[in-house]
Amino acid sequence: DGARRHFEQEGRCVFCDILRQEIEGHTRIVDENEAFVRLAPFASRFPYESWILPRIHAPRFETLSDDDLQKLGHILHRTLRRLDLTARSLFALIGQARARAQRSGAIVARGLAP
Repeated sequence: DGARRHFEQEGRCVFCDILRQEIEGHTRIVDENEAFVRLAPFASRFPYESWILPRIHAPRFETLSDDDLQKLGHILHRTLRRLDLTARSLFALIGQARARAQRSGAIVARGLAP
């Protein structure tokens, strides 16, 4: 596990190190509140990948206070809402492109024209 190796070599949490660098550079921070930061990770593996990291080291969600869990809920809600809006926009663009293609005769109702 890379996080465990980082801790054994550096004596620090890799996620705390990443968060510290992102806060200093403020290049990939997407959203934040008093307790959490949402960022787009460097070299993300998936489109729209986001990490929500606590501002203070918390190895498990069970260790968070009720107030921090509520703040996590707020940032998670905003994240999901924005992803939903993005998906709706993408589907609308796809629908518009498909309608233009159908009007131009590039595709027929059941697929590509022969």
